[in-house]
Amino acid sequence: MILYLQLLWTFFKIGALSFGGGLGMVPVIQREMQLTGWMTEQEVADIVAISEMTPGPIAINAATFAGSRTGGILGGVIATIGVSLPSIVLSMLAAKFFFAVRDSKIVSAGMTGIRPAVSGMVGASAVQLLLISVFGMQIGGLTVGIQYVDWFYLIVAVVSFLLLIRKVSPALLIILSGLAGLLWHLANKFIL
Repeated sequence: MILYLQLLWTFFKIGALSFGGGLGMVPVIQREMQLTGWMTEQEVADIVAISEMTPGPIAINAATFAGSRTGGILGGVIATIGVSLPSIVLSMLAAKFFFAVRDSKIVSAGMTGIRPAVSGMVGASAVQLLLISVFGMQIGGLTVGIQYVDWFYLIVAVVSFLLLIRKVSPALLIILSGLAGLLWHLANKFIL
């Protein structure tokens, strides 16, 4: 029972303190999972990858996966409720007071200040995932420095970035990257 309460509280905090959508939550999820000892950096990186590939919001997918990994099916349900609850409450309050504050300079100034912070958090998540998956670095753990270079992952990351700049659909890139990974795995298993 204590584990489920911890999952609810942890993911409630993640949902309440994260701005910028699911990718903005990644640093908070990573910190919380490591503080509780529930997951390693690599496992969090795996959660992000799985959450990006599956349909639905990344925050919900990550919470569900992390919760079920930690506390079974009930843990997944509780973590999902925990991460969703702040958004539901805030959305209801925002809808109620929207017309009263929509032209407020204070609200506009606050949102202007939040945008760069969210951009920084998303950028930090991207860099951290790159360092973990391509170079084998464990930023918060004991292993520091480049452990290896996975050229396949690096090529996929660079090509994906370049295609995104050219306005290729992110959904298409996810599918193509998944297929490339599958082909690479099969080639390593049967040919190389």
